[in-house]
Amino acid sequence: MGLAEHGDFEALAARIDAAAPRPSRVKGGRPAYPTARMIKILVLQQLYSLAYDTLEYQLLDRRSFLRFLDMTESSSIPHSKTIRQFRDRLAQACLGNQVFGQVQQQLLSQGYRSVEDETETTYLLHRDAEGLDVGTVEARRFSADDSPAI
Repeated sequence: MGLAEHGDFEALAARIDAAAPRPSRVKGGRPAYPTARMIKILVLQQLYSLAYDTLEYQLLDRRSFLRFLDMTESSSIPHSKTIRQFRDRLAQACLGNQVFGQVQQQLLSQGYRSVEDETETTYLLHRDAEGLDVGTVEARRFSADDSPAI
């Protein structure tokens, strides 16, 4: 079971849409990307410490990122500016930290935790994993003496 199955991104998206409604499309324009997908994109950005342009490139390039986003092809990946505008929408509604806090709590309840290594790279590890899991950069078995470094 991968990272996407451990977080309730749809419920979180519903709360975000209620607290920070999408801009009106009265003037037309492309339909907005699903909020749950945009949250997952921000989680990837946070997890891998990616700049907006690099994030867009990685979304286009990595199959594991597409699987996490429940996509089969990269033709409908949002532009880096769209991702930035979504993050700004969350910030204007004072939801940015809440979103990441709620995602982190959901993952903690499933046995995931984030760990900093010597190079200050954030890893998302699963307590019971012996191998790599979707969204996991490195995996190791935890003992009872390990304490979360969040």
